[in-house]
Amino acid sequence: ASHDGRLLAASSLDGTVQIFDAAEGRRLHVIVSRVAPTELAFSPIGDLLAIAGADGPVTLWHAETGAQASVLVETAAPIAFSRDGKLIAGRAARQEIALWDAQTGELRRTMQGHASGDLRGITFSDDGRMLASFGTDVSVLLWDVASGQERRRFPNAQHPAFSPDGAFLAAGTSAGDLVLWDTRTGETQRTFDEGGYPLAFREQGKSIVSKRLGRAILWSLESGEEIRTLVDVPELAAVSSGGTWLAGCDAAVGELRLWNLEAGTGVRVLNTAGPLAALAFTADGDSLLTGSKTGVVQFWSNEKAAERVASPIRLGPADLSPDGRWLAARSGDRIELVDVSTGNSERTIGSGTSELDSLAFSPDGRLLAGFGGWGFFRTSLRLWDPRASRELTLEDKLAGTVRSIAFSSDSQLLAIAGDSRLVTIWHMVRRKVQYDLDDSTDRVTALAFHPDGRRLAAACIDQSVVLWDLKAEAGKPFAKAGAVCRELVFSPDGEFLAAPAGERVVVWNVDSGKIAAELSTAAGSPSTFAWHPAGTALAAVGNEGCVWLWNEPQSRRFREEPDRVVVLGPPRGIVHRVLWSPDGRHLVTVNGNGTIAVLRLSTEY
Repeated sequence: ASHDGRLLAASSLDGTVQIFDAAEGRRLHVIVSRVAPTELAFSPIGDLLAIAGADGPVTLWHAETGAQASVLVETAAPIAFSRDGKLIAGRAARQEIALWDAQTGELRRTMQGHASGDLRGITFSDDGRMLASFGTDVSVLLWDVASGQERRRFPNAQHPAFSPDGAFLAAGTSAGDLVLWDTRTGETQRTFDEGGYPLAFREQGKSIVSKRLGRAILWSLESGEEIRTLVDVPELAAVSSGGTWLAGCDAAVGELRLWNLEAGTGVRVLNTAGPLAALAFTADGDSLLTGSKTGVVQFWSNEKAAERVASPIRLGPADLSPDGRWLAARSGDRIELVDVSTGNSERTIGSGTSELDSLAFSPDGRLLAGFGGWGFFRTSLRLWDPRASRELTLEDKLAGTVRSIAFSSDSQLLAIAGDSRLVTIWHMVRRKVQYDLDDSTDRVTALAFHPDGRRLAAACIDQSVVLWDLKAEAGKPFAKAGAVCRELVFSPDGEFLAAPAGERVVVWNVDSGKIAAELSTAAGSPSTFAWHPAGTALAAVGNEGCVWLWNEPQSRRFREEPDRVVVLGPPRGIVHRVLWSPDGRHLVTVNGNGTIAVLRLSTEY
């Protein structure tokens, strides 16, 4: 967030950065970054937004207009602005620190000190006269900004933080202690045993908050005594600028935990739009931003423990009905049924679904399954009748998280795999278990029924593919994919089985088990794909924001390039799903920016 709280910035895996109006949640600008962003920073005076990645360059943008201001060549993350916004520091070549004039984009100087390790963090003192850095060489360096000279070196230390007046520098040591040094003399002032690393100074430097092994500890700098300890603090944690609030989130769970450090009250738990990847307080400390792995940014009021701005509607996992009329898609906490011809949501068929990461229609369109999830005690499988908008239940309760499912072509059977080697097959008319299969070599990652309904293919985490004869309830090794397969799809006639594996799609002949084709996507990595209804073409998508198309894919030689590449990004981002219309004339993609694209194909497939 900008320091005046008016603007919010968020980055995506597709390399785009979006700037929002904080009051309304309205998107103002979309910036296509030159690098995959790992760090964003508004200047303290709010006029610039810096975008940095693991590789250079760092780019500066005018926050109000979205126009590029300057390019800081051969500079990468980590970055930091000085308090007055005049300087920006970043990692340069050979792990040097490059100091730039933020307003003109001119290089002031470079400072060399972490020659034996990678630079991991930079921070300015509040008065801008000092800079502290740390790296994988397990040392903290203190620099004089005006001269660029190294003032002090503190070995076996990480994660430094300046006191508000710059008199002290705190850091965590290799032994797990929190140490406080005098920045003028370099002498140790205090050691807090098992204090971990500093999160923030509080009360004008009278106390400090540190974190270690799931605990946040509030210390008195005057007495060195522990004031308060908070437990169950997640790894990703931050303290507000005023020191009032502590927030933490677990990357695997969609929960935000909020503590009031002044009041010493208990934790408040807020449910978010999905597993969290980032959090940050606004400059005034009154609000909090969270970014989820599902692509939703939420803006929270700390005092009210509620959202300030309603989250935008974004489409998550989706599937197309067999007749091509409806797209079922998760939007936040609901399952929406979208009319493909108009793009309008016609009705809601499920709620409380934010943990689901996959949806699948049965071939007859009478059932919709939602599965996947994250965290502990999350829903493993849910079923709906989409026509009646009614949720269905299975007689035997499923245990654990479901990772993959597959319907048989007649919709009578549903195969389910979770976190073990066991595959359970349900008879959907009787709503009871028909088979329990345990011949897979390792945990199952993908399932697919053969069109004849008598065979089931399973991909495993050890890169193997197993083929079961359901009548005999016996499985046998089918192939080695050379990579972990997250999806398996039989061709409509059942002659071929295909799977994405690394930077290629492998196509096997089902009867012989031999590779019929290996289809290359060049530098891309396909994550999901779909056969044309007639089996004459294959479409694949992945993280590159494009669709790859092959004609007659079963006849292709190794590394055969696609016949056509349809580029959807970067504005539309990662493509999560691709689906053919029943007549094979259109492709539907579900994109990382929360949109659906319907592509009319000019070529007959």
